[in-house]
Amino acid sequence: MIFDYSANEKIYYTITGSGKTQLLFLHGFGASHKTWDYISDSFDKEKFTLIVIDLLGHGNSSINNSSDYSILSQTSIVFDFIKFLNLKELIIIGHSYGGSVALMLTILHMKNINIKKLVLIDAGAYNQIPVSMKYLRNPFMQLITSFANVVVPKHLVGYFVLRNLYFDKTLVTRERIAKYSIFFSHKQLKAIIKAAQNILPGNFDELIIRYRDIEVPALIIWGKNDLVISPLSGEKLNSDLKNSSLGIIENCGHIPQEEKPKEIFELINDFLLEV
Repeated sequence: MIFDYSANEKIYYTITGSGKTQLLFLHGFGASHKTWDYISDSFDKEKFTLIVIDLLGHGNSSINNSSDYSILSQTSIVFDFIKFLNLKELIIIGHSYGGSVALMLTILHMKNINIKKLVLIDAGAYNQIPVSMKYLRNPFMQLITSFANVVVPKHLVGYFVLRNLYFDKTLVTRERIAKYSIFFSHKQLKAIIKAAQNILPGNFDELIIRYRDIEVPALIIWGKNDLVISPLSGEKLNSDLKNSSLGIIENCGHIPQEEKPKEIFELINDFLLEV
């Protein structure tokens, strides 16, 4: 299904299940709706309705040179999407870049949307720019990356991306690589580079202070071996939020929902069923 955010910006989404409690899934930087395939089938579709979207510039959503792919822009799009679907009993599950959007939605729009709970997986909560993103922000490296994207097969790009994100390298299979590389077009790479350049708002430090105002119950999940965003960020976020718990996943990198899906589902499901 498609949500028309603007004349040339369309957001792809799927809805499964018919439960009263609505789960909105927000993927990470450079990923897509497919990152949730590993856990989505485990949820009870009579209790939950699962709404999975592709953020602008990712997956099947629009990619335009004129679009703004910053966290605050994605937040505005998701906010309008929530109003479009009139989501009420809403739980937001955000990974990495999507976790940043989930936090911004909560602090900027908590009076306008009814967020019941938050699940934040290896979330980009602080003013930290991962090495891979710093690489994409460098003009010279952008040229090299753009050239490589044209001449290097997509599946090899996917292979090296997942090797950096996974702790268990044996899980970097052809099937998993394909879930990423299918969207690694030259056009999408340009969108990702643009997003990396402008991803953090200028007033991000002021927004971070407002985490302390969040009263929504939150489950924070982190891969202990995350090389993209340190687990120390998870500990800091857990201390900054008033009503949160932290689960550290052993032998796991930056994408726990893919690398440890059984453990992640059990943590999330238990949290969702808490009164």
